[in-house]
Amino acid sequence: MLLKEMVEESGVEVLLRANVVQTVMKDGAVRGLLIRTKSGESLVLAKAFVDASGDGDVAALAGAQFMLGREGDGLTQPITSYFRVLNVNVPALIADCEANRADMWEVVYPKEAGNRNEDYAMAVLLTGFQQRIKDKVAEGFDGIIPKDHITMKTGLIPGEISVNVTRYQGNGLDDRDLSRAEIEIRKQAYCAFDFLQRYVGGFEDAIFLEVAPKLGVRETRRVTGHYILTEADVRGNGRFDDAIGLCNSPVDVHEPGGSRAIMDHVGIGYGIHWRTLVPLDVDNILVAGRCISVDAIAFGSTRNVPACTMTGEATAIAAALAAKRNVPTSAITASEVQARLKALGVWLGTPDEDVPDVLK
Repeated sequence: MLLKEMVEESGVEVLLRANVVQTVMKDGAVRGLLIRTKSGESLVLAKAFVDASGDGDVAALAGAQFMLGREGDGLTQPITSYFRVLNVNVPALIADCEANRADMWEVVYPKEAGNRNEDYAMAVLLTGFQQRIKDKVAEGFDGIIPKDHITMKTGLIPGEISVNVTRYQGNGLDDRDLSRAEIEIRKQAYCAFDFLQRYVGGFEDAIFLEVAPKLGVRETRRVTGHYILTEADVRGNGRFDDAIGLCNSPVDVHEPGGSRAIMDHVGIGYGIHWRTLVPLDVDNILVAGRCISVDAIAFGSTRNVPACTMTGEATAIAAALAAKRNVPTSAITASEVQARLKALGVWLGTPDEDVPDVLK
């Protein structure tokens, strides 16, 4: 609700269900977009543009270079969707995980909580069940469990669990792959629910509520910018003079083409280069969110919410400055964006910045 109120107060016009079908270019710069809605096609002109589509659709239409998938085979991280379950006995579930602690990677819950589901709302994270999956499949469970582990979290409703276990290997830019993923992921969700009811404590009386209404597409285009943030930058806590945000999201990579995943913490964090938001070859457009300029492993960190939020804020500032001055986005410098971010109290990830180590 707060976000909606902020949008309304800003005076921004929001047009939902609009697809960009073409860019209007002049002298290598984006000047307008041809969009298609239920009302038909319309031309939208603007002074500055930000592609926060996640897939880099607009930048690609404008002719920007991009990377797709890992080196060697081009495979991307798999598509997924959470599913939600109600009426789980959360204390019994936690007791099951503690009794099988060797098979669990993460068992996070409030130690002071009691025996009510209400005590655990939005406070539990469980990852593991790897050996249990292997054992039950060997004993004859023939449902689809596409990952070698299961992650689950409690929700706002007492007894609500969101489960992350579905996985479909496909191209998030291909309509047929996306359609197959919608169908296959739902099959996987019902199989996983069957597994949980049979073999995991606390799920005996659970109720399957829903599969997420939108596919979770982890990876598509990474638009090539004037700098490519690397795995070494992320793991090495890189600091850069033109950084616009300090990010410490773990490197979270779900194995392309496989069933495994890695989750590596990166310490106090790394700076996100301003130049990762500025595409090569195309002017007057910036990129934010999942499609910024990073390599395949660094992407495991930057695809998550903190980096998407930081890059969205930085590009919004730059686009507003460009529009106000009636200049292309390339005329806006990193230092100008940093000045505004500093005024807002943002940690930038620059070399001289004094950042407290919140991990200590």
